[in-house]
Amino acid sequence: MRDLGLVVPEATPAPFTCRPGAFCDDFENDHSSFTRWTGVVRSGGGKLETNGDSASVGRSAITLFAPDAASHVFLDYTTGGVGTTWSGAVGFALKMETAPERQLGGPELSLKTEDGPISVRVAVRPEGLVLEQLAPECGKDRCHPIAHVIAPAKVGAYYRVRIGFEVGAQKAPPYGRIETTVDDGPLVTSDLVVPLYDGGISLRAGITEGDTKRALVSLDDVSLFTR
Repeated sequence: MRDLGLVVPEATPAPFTCRPGAFCDDFENDHSSFTRWTGVVRSGGGKLETNGDSASVGRSAITLFAPDAASHVFLDYTTGGVGTTWSGAVGFALKMETAPERQLGGPELSLKTEDGPISVRVAVRPEGLVLEQLAPECGKDRCHPIAHVIAPAKVGAYYRVRIGFEVGAQKAPPYGRIETTVDDGPLVTSDLVVPLYDGGISLRAGITEGDTKRALVSLDDVSLFTR
């Protein structure tokens, strides 16, 4: 057989490593009270609990349930604001138990800015994993929300997502770049077209927007690094 250069997945998961200076949670400790987090946010019947389906070497992850599009449930980590120029990275492992009917909003990095809340979010749609740049309250020409597919659809297995940010304060887009990799695949670079700077920062890990049908997902190995 001709060698196509494909990477064969390892039979056993690798250990989770937290980058020095980062906020991390692999849900192996304090997983019942989530003491590392600012809080748990839920509405409309959203539920969260621990399970034994770790994405890496370990014994724990979390399960999140949202019954409909009016519900959500996620862990919130709010930290000090970032300046007009910053860089950082978000990582997590996410698994869908069933394919979404319309769209399920997943983990996001959100900033409170003078243009309203601005965020970069990973969502799951029938066609695959989607990277969204959102600016719901920004009516200015400087905000250009977009979305594009970064990985094909799959259920029953973890997506391992890493998103890197290089952000600068410009008068118009692009405001920097985003580098994304899924399951250690190719690095995909795209322009940052919403003003993701100069505001308080929050990591929202979980179901940030419910689907039109019930959704059950697993989440593990969450990390946030900024500088």
